[in-house]
Amino acid sequence: MEKARKCALLGYDARPGDRPVWVRKGLVTVQCPKSLITSESEGWLAYYGMRRMVGDSISLEEMDARQAEALAVLEGESRKEVEK
Repeated sequence: MEKARKCALLGYDARPGDRPVWVRKGLVTVQCPKSLITSESEGWLAYYGMRRMVGDSISLEEMDARQAEALAVLEGESRKEVEK
């Protein structure tokens, strides 16, 4: 499957004219998107998902700017998914 999806972890590079391997609501990639995100971004996604599932007692005032911005971006993208 990694070969079919042109996984970057296996050294595959996207080339012009490659067939899409992932399409969702106006976004297209010719290489597996999972292998392209950083471990830090994956951590933010996990943290955001955990907050949505179980809640979090940390208020906006207690967050640093980077944390608040990351969560705001993820919330905005999540709302766009629901609206479409």
